[in-house]
Amino acid sequence: MDGFLTALPSLGPYGIFVAILVYMGRQLFQADQRHASELARVNSAHRDELARINASHDEELAELRRDIKGCREDIALLRAALDAESAARRAAEEAAHKLRMAGGV
Repeated sequence: MDGFLTALPSLGPYGIFVAILVYMGRQLFQADQRHASELARVNSAHRDELARINASHDEELAELRRDIKGCREDIALLRAALDAESAARRAAEEAAHKLRMAGGV
């Protein structure tokens, strides 16, 4: 580069133009490298954030599934209790009906 700078006065206006183009090219290349590294960092952060969100979502789904399973078990117990109560009520009604028929009441 030093050789180019010392030869610059003898190259004239075209030399200055070439020097400016070389400088701009280097700046563009460096900016492109910075942009690429920043893009890689942002992509990595985005990927990590999605992984964190997905893990949290999976935990919430597992908790909801456990809650639903518990609710279904509770409903099954309540249905069994209701069936037993209904059977006892029907038996009591049958017994009362038989007493009424037998007693004439």
